[in-house]
Amino acid sequence: MTSMERAVTECVAESLGLSAKDVGRDGFQLQSAGSFSSFALLELVVRLEERFGITIPDADLTLERFASVSAIEAYVVERGGSPRE
Repeated sequence: MTSMERAVTECVAESLGLSAKDVGRDGFQLQSAGSFSSFALLELVVRLEERFGITIPDADLTLERFASVSAIEAYVVERGGSPRE
């Protein structure tokens, strides 16, 4: 797992109240997580913005961009983000 993937996985897990192990497994989809809600999405956006130094516009909050850890990772890279400790 790359440092970027690990950082995204941690943000997702913390936002959903799940373990990084559960979130990091192949095939994990955010919308299928029982704890996924608009509040969890908002928390995830804030965590990603702080952790990666990016701004996420409302127009970018789509299921395609936030469907999985790999989709979120690709989006963060597209926005020019890099993990901050």
